[in-house]
Amino acid sequence: MIQSIFTSMPMFVCAFWTAMLASSWQPGGDRAKRVLCIFMFVATLLYLGHGFYFYRDIDALPVSDAMYTFCNLAVFPLYYIYTEELTDGKGRWRKRVLYLLPAILTSTVVAFLYIRMNRDESILFIENYLYHNESVALSENGHIQASLHTVAKVIFAIQIIPVLWFGIRKINRFNQQVSGYYADTDDKTLSHFKYLLILFLAISLISFVCNIIGRYYFADSIALLALPSLTFSILLYIVGYMGYGQHFNAVNLETEMNGQSLSERPETEANLPDDREDESGGTLSRREQTNQRIVGAIKDEKLFLRPNLKISDVAGFLHTNRDYIYHAINVEMGVSFSDFINQQRVEYAQQLMKDYPDKLLYEVATESGFSSNVTFYRCFKQFAGCSPKEYKENLN
Repeated sequence: MIQSIFTSMPMFVCAFWTAMLASSWQPGGDRAKRVLCIFMFVATLLYLGHGFYFYRDIDALPVSDAMYTFCNLAVFPLYYIYTEELTDGKGRWRKRVLYLLPAILTSTVVAFLYIRMNRDESILFIENYLYHNESVALSENGHIQASLHTVAKVIFAIQIIPVLWFGIRKINRFNQQVSGYYADTDDKTLSHFKYLLILFLAISLISFVCNIIGRYYFADSIALLALPSLTFSILLYIVGYMGYGQHFNAVNLETEMNGQSLSERPETEANLPDDREDESGGTLSRREQTNQRIVGAIKDEKLFLRPNLKISDVAGFLHTNRDYIYHAINVEMGVSFSDFINQQRVEYAQQLMKDYPDKLLYEVATESGFSSNVTFYRCFKQFAGCSPKEYKENLN
């Protein structure tokens, strides 16, 4: 009974999220959630294959073993495809099929070898190799099958490195783009997915060790089976929960970066003001004048007090192109739009606390333009070096 629970637990977790994600599947809907749904479905089949193995269903094992081989080699590429959808959204499935090619080819050959084996050869291979890791008495097809299973373990290990490396790079690049266009990024960045990928590394090491040791080692031990089962169940539940609740991705960012509101107009060097002197007598270039006008509007007009401020809002206020706003702050000032705006908000909050010491902190946060207390506390500590509460106590 207990073994059945641990054997089937990850499968039911994956099946649950497959059903939840499939229920929200709509034509033209969120492509990232579709890919996550496919990932969860393949993971369900993976643990279904585990079930056939641990229940020692000899007749079903030739089919389930081929299915298990495909799913085991496909889950990491599918999760990477999911990461691509979140951070890029431009991937083509013709290219992505190549990510799944090792899984397709390996599982196809495994299935073909099972077909070539007669029943006695299959039973001998299953009993000797799959359950006891012995290959001495195997037939020629059995030896080839055993070698192929070893190759599958190597492929599984090799896949981990590029999935993590390129996945984290894509997430970091996406987060930088979000910080460059939005002041409030807490519900838009994918930092939690990056940490999830790092957690995947730890879990992958467990998977790799389990693959090297062999499933046969866990078949007769409930204690050894419980640890990976609980670990994978918890991780997969977190993956499903976070993915189901993620509503901002590359498609939304692309709309913000490429769409222009009616209040915006392209601005060129021709319609910028001529060079003029600054307060110290030096000459300001047209570009520097534009940058000063942008920063001045944000500070003097207190645009930073607007909740959920975006670059397009600043561009609309100045009747200019958002690319100028982006370049002036993110490139020439060398700070992200998010950090620039939130630093102005923190400075304003500090002044509020000095001028109105009786104001509650949540009132200070709201009046300073922060969309949540969590963001207020995080940004205040980032730019002031202490929490709002500590800052207020020091003032007193």
